[in-house]
Amino acid sequence: EPLSTLKDEFKFNKSFGEKVDGLIEHEYKGWRRVRGDGNCFYRAVGFGLLEQIIAAPDSKRQVAASALVCKLKNLSFEEKAEDEGHQQFVERLFRLASGHSWQDGGGLDLLASFEDKSPDGIDQACIRAIRKLVAQCIITRADDCSLCGGIDFRTLCEVQGLGSPEDFCNTVVLPMGVEAESVVMNALVCALDVGLKLALLDRTEQSGLVFESYEPPGEGNSDHFTVHVQLRPGHYDLLYLESVNETSRRRATIDGSGGYGRGAASSPKSSAETTLEPFRL
Repeated sequence: EPLSTLKDEFKFNKSFGEKVDGLIEHEYKGWRRVRGDGNCFYRAVGFGLLEQIIAAPDSKRQVAASALVCKLKNLSFEEKAEDEGHQQFVERLFRLASGHSWQDGGGLDLLASFEDKSPDGIDQACIRAIRKLVAQCIITRADDCSLCGGIDFRTLCEVQGLGSPEDFCNTVVLPMGVEAESVVMNALVCALDVGLKLALLDRTEQSGLVFESYEPPGEGNSDHFTVHVQLRPGHYDLLYLESVNETSRRRATIDGSGGYGRGAASSPKSSAETTLEPFRL
């Protein structure tokens, strides 16, 4: 959607509108609504990353998909439906890594794949997998000071009253429906080898538009994807930059009712008002 619709949601809040204007000044062009069910951060990052991988040139797409397959292939889940959903998710990524499209073999496109909210659907499988990778990173690298600006995960959990890294993962990271907080962002960029740029859009007048940037570890690691997300109090949605390629997109949003709704084609608009559309591959 164009950023004007985000501004309209708080049209009686001047401060919020000014922050949306700030997004436009930073070359953001549009946003995508993400269903708010406690999983919105993980859903936004997962969908946004897959969207970029699918749109990448062949060689980069295959390398990125292969890297994800390597991270995900050894994960397992106790519930049969969840494990079957995970295997289906990995299979889709393997298709990309092998040079095929996401829906080769008669499958659904990326958007339609995320419509199924059942335990064995791609939407839930993607969220569970990201949560598990984040938890593994926090626990296995609990004493690594290189991921959080010189402070390790164990210390951060303790000083914030979150218990041990294991306690934090068992109560906040792994359970579905619990929103991301605290050290999750630092662990996620490491676990997925992806950049994250977070725009903080609170509704108060005390602060202007604030960005937080998180980068995966490793010097010179600049050839990674970066997912752009905006945070309003208690909710995350996707953001899109001016440079996003729109040539192979169709109109749709990850809507608030639980699906990924599609709309009719819109008339041409100015560059700041162009409707962003997810891929049909």
